Amino acid sequence: MNWNDYLTLAERLKDEEDDASRRSAISRAYYAAYNVANDWYKSDSKRRQIGLAQDAQGHHKALWESIKTFGGTGSLIAKHGNMLRIDRNKCDYDKNISSINLNVAPSRAIKIASKIIDDVKLLK
Repeated sequence: MNWNDYLTLAERLKDEEDDASRRSAISRAYYAAYNVANDWYKSDSKRRQIGLAQDAQGHHKALWESIKTFGGTGSLIAKHGNMLRIDRNKCDYDKNISSINLNVAPSRAIKIASKIIDDVKLLK
């Protein structure tokens, strides 16, 4: 699976008129970034051995918090990843999301996810 295909799908969905498509665009953008970051994290045997300390928020939050410990670019990735995670949760689980403007949020989510994907490549 090429996780960037989720970004391609998000690009198509963001231009649809219905809220479900725009919410799905945000979700797909998040999962593109999350899965690229997760694959990077698991690609190193030392990181794999340490694993991720999961709290009540689960694996997703733990991944971003672990990447944050790399400092610099890692901190920026974590900040953006958590922002997208929060928006994705709202889009996937909340019926009323007045805090998210679905006219602009999908494009913003795609841009942030693309940045995360690019920045993950810079991590060692």
